Amino acid sequence: MSLKIITAPKYIALNPGKISIFLGGSIESGTARDWQTELIAELSAKPYADKLEILNPRRLEWDASWPVHDPKHPGLSEQINWELYYQDKADILIYNFVAHTVSPITLLELGHYSSRNPIINIEAGYKRHANVKITADHFGWEYCEAQTDFLVEIDQRITKQLDFRAHIKHGADIQA
Repeated sequence: MSLKIITAPKYIALNPGKISIFLGGSIESGTARDWQTELIAELSAKPYADKLEILNPRRLEWDASWPVHDPKHPGLSEQINWELYYQDKADILIYNFVAHTVSPITLLELGHYSSRNPIINIEAGYKRHANVKITADHFGWEYCEAQTDFLVEIDQRITKQLDFRAHIKHGADIQA
């Protein structure tokens, strides 16, 4: 089996038996490197891939001409609401700040969801690298600055979730 991918703007109920991962980070209206597809390929090769639901906000039908200043624009509103809905629901939040981007929406989301202990990656060459790093240090947030560390952190977080769920299930089996 393979991992399940839910891509904006589709709303699909999450499976409580799977670990949902929101892929927040640089998109820049489609001009940023498609790191989401790269990460999905990495996760697809893992032995736990069938236990994952990936929430990918990178939308195939994105139209860069949509007026980002108009909250009533149907496509823009649909996208923003999709992202907020799935960030609220996800088990694991990832915020990846890609080189040569600014990603103001990701900065906003990181600030809002910081209490959920997201996985933060700051690539070399990210235009606001110092801002994210200094803020993370100030608040005691953990972050990665290398792709290998980022992948290890994701793997460890997923493994912890799987172990926790197995422990809970085992405890429930004993009590039953």
